[in-house]
Amino acid sequence: MNEKNTGIIRKLDNLGRVVIPAEIRRSQGLVENQPMEIIINDGMICFKKYIADNDFCGMIMDLMQVISNRAENPKLVNHVNIKLKEAADMVRYFAGKEEQE
Repeated sequence: MNEKNTGIIRKLDNLGRVVIPAEIRRSQGLVENQPMEIIINDGMICFKKYIADNDFCGMIMDLMQVISNRAENPKLVNHVNIKLKEAADMVRYFAGKEEQE
């Protein structure tokens, strides 16, 4: 885990909520209603953007489209698209394995 001490201190409210400062939300690409995964590790409580496997595959396909639309080198576009498709296939494979177990 890549830790960075921001020096920002926040208090829990009476419902156990903590406000993540706007500058951190912006820098980390967090938006309102963003699903967050809670991870507990060695006494630390960490929040991580939650991306479901099927969302990840969709993101890969979106990335492939953006690269195809913006890149000028067709060989590079093809190579990157092949690698991204392989990554999406791996995600689908491992997601299917978990469902079988």
